[in-house]
Amino acid sequence: MGLLYRLRWVALSFVGFAALFFTYIKLLDPQLVYMHQHPVFFFENRFLHEYISYPGGIVEYLNAFFMQWYFSSTLGALILCLVLLLNVIMIRALLKVISPVRSWTGSEFLMILPLALHQLRYDATLTPLLCSLIVLAGLYFTLSSTRTYGMIGLFALVNAAIYYIGAGTNLIYALLFLILMRPRSQTVRLTISLIFAAYTAALPYFFRLFTSTDPRNWYTALLPRSTSLSGDGLVLIFWLILIVFLLLGRFMRPPEQRLENNKGERSALWGYVMFAGAVVSFIVLAPMLIDVRYRSVLRVNVAAEKRDWTSILAILQRHPVNHRLSNLQLYRALYFTQQLGDQLFSYENVEQQDGLYRNDRISYDYALEYCDLLLDLGNINGAQHRAYEAMAVEGESPRVLRRLVLIHLAKEEYHAAEKYLLRLLQTNRYKEWSRNLLVGCRARNCQDAVVRSLRTHRLGEDFLMRPGYARAELADLVKAEPRNKMAVTYLLTHDLLSGNLAGFMENLPLYRTLQPKLPRHFEEAVVLYTFGLGRSVAAPEVVPVRKEVIEEFNDFIAIVMRHHQDTSAALPDLQGKYSRTFWFYLLYYFKGETR
Repeated sequence: MGLLYRLRWVALSFVGFAALFFTYIKLLDPQLVYMHQHPVFFFENRFLHEYISYPGGIVEYLNAFFMQWYFSSTLGALILCLVLLLNVIMIRALLKVISPVRSWTGSEFLMILPLALHQLRYDATLTPLLCSLIVLAGLYFTLSSTRTYGMIGLFALVNAAIYYIGAGTNLIYALLFLILMRPRSQTVRLTISLIFAAYTAALPYFFRLFTSTDPRNWYTALLPRSTSLSGDGLVLIFWLILIVFLLLGRFMRPPEQRLENNKGERSALWGYVMFAGAVVSFIVLAPMLIDVRYRSVLRVNVAAEKRDWTSILAILQRHPVNHRLSNLQLYRALYFTQQLGDQLFSYENVEQQDGLYRNDRISYDYALEYCDLLLDLGNINGAQHRAYEAMAVEGESPRVLRRLVLIHLAKEEYHAAEKYLLRLLQTNRYKEWSRNLLVGCRARNCQDAVVRSLRTHRLGEDFLMRPGYARAELADLVKAEPRNKMAVTYLLTHDLLSGNLAGFMENLPLYRTLQPKLPRHFEEAVVLYTFGLGRSVAAPEVVPVRKEVIEEFNDFIAIVMRHHQDTSAALPDLQGKYSRTFWFYLLYYFKGETR
């Protein structure tokens, strides 16, 4: 029966962690966590020394090491499940040490439920899981090996090790150990507790001899300090549940050594109930904790990294979201699928022209994404400026280094490109990519398709940036290279979104030299401009447009007039027929004045 019982729990554990794995894959998608956090990790002494120079640095180093694999959703979910499994194993071992005659099978799955749910946040790291693992391992080692006379020395070593590895989590270790230790008398217990408490409080000042950190900052470093479930509240719940179970094992009266069959079956049944409750609770609660809106934004950004423009449009059609980052990538996707002039107003955009292109302070929140846009527009030096801004925020992340490599190769600055390629050789995500480019870089003859494309569209001007003046910057790009179709299209689109019909009509002839056929929204703007001049829209003198566009505009005006120019009253009739037109945008969404 013992072997069958263990095999049964092995099978159930496999089922439970399979549910965890597939939930993380489908619901969380660790690749999106990687995109949000941009973990930085290098196998080099300088990088290691940076982390081992302060308490808690080792846990953060391990966190960076593991999370670098999150670029693969499968590997990321597997790492998450393995770390949680190690926590389960340590909890089970610890409970057996505290109460060896009581069956706790199933409870460990219930205890790690808050940790498993905590990882469903896109800003969550592995640090809480790793910290709990070292505390549990320290408790198991101390409680299973300690005798009264050797308790002080062993506690001192383990507590110091946990403080150095996991910073303030040694406070949790000390608290649990003081609760669970079993001295021979209350006097001994009180004496040892006072000694241990004083030692734990003095540890940060002792480590100050070896580090340059302020001790006061490390008493609570890496400890969960939030009471909100959106922060570290779930980690706090984990520690509270663990303390409750450990106290039950420590102070509850143990059952009789000889268990009857029905009692053994009852204990197993409770184990199955707790296991099933943990799995079902995770499956039910997980969708509630996922930020669905931001998940769509991250998916859009992942697709943009791969230049998968059709996927971006598909994502935003299934899950519409109005976010600064998704708007930026949406307009890139519309341009590269040749739909920008036809589908521009099919998607909501509360930012108006700022959603298309901005270069003010706010744009630096997404410096690398704007770097990509500037690369598309041919502004290589402007893109380089944005890439270094991104590096100042997120460090030498692989995606920043990759952009800098492409920029320096496009400018034929091979020494700088080689420097960053050698850095990328140490990463997992771009190791093969950098190895291939390094050959051409050292031969001073890089023939990579992306690099050749950047050189083709590179502007002749040295540096074109006008912070805070987005339209002027686009106009400078067009002036520097009038045949830059993307720059011309973005300038005209910016004029549409900002209601600048005069500027639009001024640059429209330049667009027609590149693309004679006008897209739908450009025709709508021409008709409206002609109407504003008091001329007949039946045959615009400036630019010819299709007959059906003119007929639709006349119908649009007729509906407004039928409601005595009351736009609120006309809204239901117009929304059903013309909600995706430039005219409807100006009438109901545009907040400025047309020019």
